[in-house]
Amino acid sequence: MFGFNKSKEIKKYCERCGGSVILPYYSVIFSIIYSIDGTNSQISKVDRNNQIVILSNGQRLEYTFEVEPNLFAYAENATEHLLCSEGCEDKFLQEYSSVFVRGQHPIYNFKQMNVFNPIAIPSNRIGGENRKCEYCNQQYKSNGRNWTKIPVISTTKINGTFNQRPNINMMKYKLVLSGLSQKQQSGDWFGYETSNENAKKVNYCSYDCAYEVVKNENVFILVNSIMDKERLGAIVKETEIFNKMLGNPIHRPSFFQPIPS
Repeated sequence: MFGFNKSKEIKKYCERCGGSVILPYYSVIFSIIYSIDGTNSQISKVDRNNQIVILSNGQRLEYTFEVEPNLFAYAENATEHLLCSEGCEDKFLQEYSSVFVRGQHPIYNFKQMNVFNPIAIPSNRIGGENRKCEYCNQQYKSNGRNWTKIPVISTTKINGTFNQRPNINMMKYKLVLSGLSQKQQSGDWFGYETSNENAKKVNYCSYDCAYEVVKNENVFILVNSIMDKERLGAIVKETEIFNKMLGNPIHRPSFFQPIPS
């Protein structure tokens, strides 16, 4: 009976910098829709019991948490991310720091401004559903990240050019990916014929475990990411080819961009 639930030793990497993870640091990234400045003269009342801010014109705004005294934020979505350290989390947030002047405006609506404004909270400081990774058996806390495993029926490869629609039958190969970019403009596009009707929800603790599954099965894996600006990404057998071409961290999914018309 021993050994059935033993954890597999899988080398794991930071989802931001690509460095080796020695002590797993899970960060929950929230995308802030709007912030409310409670010190603004147009704020009539703050109802902390019901997490509502009332403006002088009667408008009622919900908030998710109080970031600091009298600064409230509303977030619709969040996903957990495996990082190498709290320091790496800080560097990520510094990349997207927003200018905020106290007292100037009651509301900063980042969604309307088309500004990505994330907030990060260590996973061990908030709730979440405890789950077991279906590959390495490690326990982790799920906070919004969804993994979907989808069978791959066939794959095709065709040479093409960055920013030009590849000559692939997209009615058959509904998933089309490449590692092409401004830096490397010619190379291969890959098309994947998939069995979406046989998609299955799964639980993984990291991109690394998901990639191990993809390497050993005829599947690809979809995963959502707030850290990558609220996008959906795919992990496929060619993921490391793409990442090497793009200079991305190891095992990073290909986050969807519009196919050139």
